Amino acid sequence: MAQEQSIRSWDIDISIETEALEEHEDSIRLFLLGCLSELSDEPISESVSHVSILITNDAVVQELNATYRGKDRPTDVLSFSQLEGEEIGSESLGDIVISLDTAVRQAKEFQVTLSQELSRLLVHGLLHLFLYDHENVPEAEAERMFEKQEEILVRHELPPFTL
Repeated sequence: MAQEQSIRSWDIDISIETEALEEHEDSIRLFLLGCLSELSDEPISESVSHVSILITNDAVVQELNATYRGKDRPTDVLSFSQLEGEEIGSESLGDIVISLDTAVRQAKEFQVTLSQELSRLLVHGLLHLFLYDHENVPEAEAERMFEKQEEILVRHELPPFTL
């Protein structure tokens, strides 16, 4: 008899500090659920079932980046995984913080839509929560992260929207 694999039920807490993007919260949640299903084989505790997303501005992200990474500048996405350190055993996978200001600039720079850029940043942040990394690691490990990111983005993308 084949063993059934249980489907994890995710609690996704989304905070959007930009009114223009608030109407897309349901689309963001559905997108994240699809991405999380792509990561269902990752070896994490069955109790892990929560993830938090904050979409904010450069000032907030710069403060967090300075406090937690010692880099006093804004960045596009920060991830705070609960799978490492003292928080092991937590029900939370962790937190992703995205700067909408930076996402808008990067969408223009990379000549993609804002929804495509937010899709990339959300997947990138999720992979960091699952302890994928691309900084200060062997090149093969960084390549593994970016390949996984592209695999997910081929199958999942936020629907187009405008601010």
